[in-house]
Amino acid sequence: MKQLLSLLALFALTAAFAQNTFQPGYFIDNNGNRTECLIRNIAWKDSPVDFEYKTGEAAPTQIGLIKDVSEFSVANAYKFERFTGDVDLSSNDIGYMSLKKEPEWIKGTIFLKVLVEGDATLYEYTKGNIVRFFVTANGTTQQLVYKPYKVHPSIGYNNTFRGQLYEIMRMKLNDQKRFTNLRYDKDALTKLFLEYNGQQEDQATDYTVNQNKTQFNVKITAGGNMASASIKREFSNGENTMAFDGKAIFAAGLEAELIFPFNNRKWSLFANPNYQSYKNTGTTAFAPLTQHWEISYSFIEIPIGIRHYMYLNDRSRIFINAAYATVLTVGDNSASFNYDGGHAPDVLLKAEPSKASNFVIGGGFSYDRYSLEVRYNAKREIIVNRSYWGSEYSSIGVIAAYRIF
Repeated sequence: MKQLLSLLALFALTAAFAQNTFQPGYFIDNNGNRTECLIRNIAWKDSPVDFEYKTGEAAPTQIGLIKDVSEFSVANAYKFERFTGDVDLSSNDIGYMSLKKEPEWIKGTIFLKVLVEGDATLYEYTKGNIVRFFVTANGTTQQLVYKPYKVHPSIGYNNTFRGQLYEIMRMKLNDQKRFTNLRYDKDALTKLFLEYNGQQEDQATDYTVNQNKTQFNVKITAGGNMASASIKREFSNGENTMAFDGKAIFAAGLEAELIFPFNNRKWSLFANPNYQSYKNTGTTAFAPLTQHWEISYSFIEIPIGIRHYMYLNDRSRIFINAAYATVLTVGDNSASFNYDGGHAPDVLLKAEPSKASNFVIGGGFSYDRYSLEVRYNAKREIIVNRSYWGSEYSSIGVIAAYRIF
């Protein structure tokens, strides 16, 4: 265990120095001066109030503040423009939802993420679970008004944004029904603005095509574990514990992984159901006799957890992960012992379907479609609901994976 933690710490330390997310970009200050630089691309989930940049690879990191910067962009994917004016950030949560239908305007200065740029430009502002869209057309920037509000005993919706967009776009898109059921979401609005502006490169710029999106991966996994098990049996005159020697076993399964788009795709949620079968024998002295033990334990392990990637380059990544594993036993699982010379009959223990679970930690290296991980499964009980019996099972191993899509 200590060796694994040391290895994971080494992974994290290596990545901290090796990871480079600074990419070509620029910013414009309050005087209109444009500075070409390298900006740390973190694929912002929430709209920022500052950003990190360097004037060169070897230059120190500096901070660009919203009060000093009117616009910045990185990697032809993320562009932010400063906006100062009326903003409605009414809560979407039912517990904090407003009773008023009309927007509750406050004066604010925020960075707006450009989604589609053209004759009419679409922006997005995000803060937690609050998402608001803005539009610039005819030299004026305004929020597209959408507001849920309480109307006892239900919820009402102010969909003024539909009328706003119809007034802006009716010279080109004059079918009012086109706006009647328009959704207040990124995909629907992006599609509309591209249609209005024209999708030729000289008519509109669609920044969303280069922005990180949620990615779903499926992988085949296979590996080997060094498994350890122990069984304890209490008797009227004491107890005896059988600590089986470590044994190498095979593990095979599938992994489903959902990579989140924010923070430069560094975080993911994964599940890795895999099948393992452990069988072993051993002996213990139980004076004046010797106990001969056997164990058979087959199961499907289902770790579900989070993974953090640290990029070395576009194709290579170091990662660490943590998970909580549930276990489903498969077939007849048992632990048994007997004495020399037949002095006592075999005592057979059927392991009951177990809700036993454990924590899992791991770390490894990923290149393109391939990855290799060292994973430690903490101790768990493998015998439950049986008096006088105790048990522990743990493993450490190496898992290879291949991403099929």
